[in-house]
Amino acid sequence: MLYYSLDKETSKLVDGIVRTWFKDWTVIAIAHKLDSIVDFDKVAVLDKGRLIEYDAPEKLLARDSVFRELYETSSGSVSRSEVQVPVNGRGVSGKVDV
Repeated sequence: MLYYSLDKETSKLVDGIVRTWFKDWTVIAIAHKLDSIVDFDKVAVLDKGRLIEYDAPEKLLARDSVFRELYETSSGSVSRSEVQVPVNGRGVSGKVDV
């Protein structure tokens, strides 16, 4: 998990605490850095308050999914100018100005 108001070292400390102290608990995390949640049991993807995907992260990454598109964009594995933007739960090809 990445906490934008925290430096990297503190963010790692908090992440470690969440993963150890709450190991057997249900944790609901809002993640902006998606590589911080790829080891979670399940991921829910919401769009405008509606659930559009829910599955194990590895399953969502293995298929054509909005989570995969977001993950690839956030990890820099695709060009931001060639992103498929999720619209109403469906990918729409096009160029994006960021």
